[in-house]
Amino acid sequence: MVGKGSVNHNSRKFKAENVDGERSRFNVDYCNENIKKVYHKLFDEAGVSI
Repeated sequence: MVGKGSVNHNSRKFKAENVDGERSRFNVDYCNENIKKVYHKLFDEAGVSI
């Protein structure tokens, strides 16, 4: 991936035009962690840098 990506998209912090707002209450967050912290947890020991 190039760029920041879209954390807001993944966490559903906005509603796109094609989304049925009545069904949004059924959304489930499986993992909602800070991407930079998770990256460091996974890759710092391997010496990979961003």
